[in-house]
Order: sequence, then C-alpha cells, then structure tokens
Amino acid sequence: MLRSVGLRDARLHDARHIAATRLLLLGVPDRIVMGIMGWSSDMRRRCQHMTDPMLRDTAD
Repeated sequence: MLRSVGLRDARLHDARHIAATRLLLLGVPDRIVMGIMGWSSDMRRRCQHMTDPMLRDTAD
C-alpha cells in the first residue's frame, strides 16, 4: 500500500526516531524526551538525529 502512494517502506520503530527528532526540533528538554520515550541518555544519543537545518542554524 505504501508503494502505491509513492512512500517508502517504514517500520513502527522508524516512527520512534522521527518522534524523538521532532521533539528535539521543538526544543523539548532532553529529560522530558527521555521520559516520554523511556530512554537512558545513551538511547537519546542514538535515536535523536541532527537535521541539516539544525546544523546550519548552529553554524549561523
């Protein structure tokens, strides 16, 4: 069904990475994200992803 509308295959686990990254983009404090996601600090580092706009804003 995903391919029929032009989307790539995705797993439910991918949604967790997306949610963590969105929370980071929204400026939600790390401790709150960790509580929502049920993570230790190691998991936060592995699952939140830096985006190009975030890196550009930091460089600016």
